[in-house]
Amino acid sequence: MTMLHAGGKFDSGAYENLGGLHGVGVSVVNALSEKLEVEVARAQTLYRQTFARGKPTSALTVVGKTPNRRGTKVRFLPDPQIFGAQARFDPARVFKMARSKAYLFGGVEIRWRCAPALITDASKVPTEATFHFPGGLRDYLAADIEGEALVADQVFTGRVEKAGKHGSVEWRSPGSRPMTASSILIATPSHARWRDA
Repeated sequence: MTMLHAGGKFDSGAYENLGGLHGVGVSVVNALSEKLEVEVARAQTLYRQTFARGKPTSALTVVGKTPNRRGTKVRFLPDPQIFGAQARFDPARVFKMARSKAYLFGGVEIRWRCAPALITDASKVPTEATFHFPGGLRDYLAADIEGEALVADQVFTGRVEKAGKHGSVEWRSPGSRPMTASSILIATPSHARWRDA
């Protein structure tokens, strides 16, 4: 949380297929946050630690038993000394990113909540939603191409378990809109422009 280039990405190749800036993500968010809180629910126990501007403000504490919860929750407040008092996130952009991560990590459940005051009517972003796509990329592709004319009648999905790599492909009829693509869990829109030959 406070050291660059640390964590599971650098241990035993556990995350060799993930993108990012090589272990600086949460450390940088922590350093740029007025407050940051991490809660981890594991083995029916809830743990918590808090930080301010990259420094721990509490030790890792055992909050107590949590028999029906698992996973990690990170909450942070961007530092107004760095970003200004008026800094805001775009709820539509964060909503879309959360949904895409749920597709890319098929089977994971992501719970979205946003204060109603932050959402504009034009964005059509709900205040609460749960993302859970057991089929992962296959579910994404099926939703993305729904109603379009297709060349094949089924989505092709492949997975290499040992390497943790997976993908889904469907061929659209000529004249269809451009497709989207992701590589190592990062959207690559400039590499997803397919044109008719």
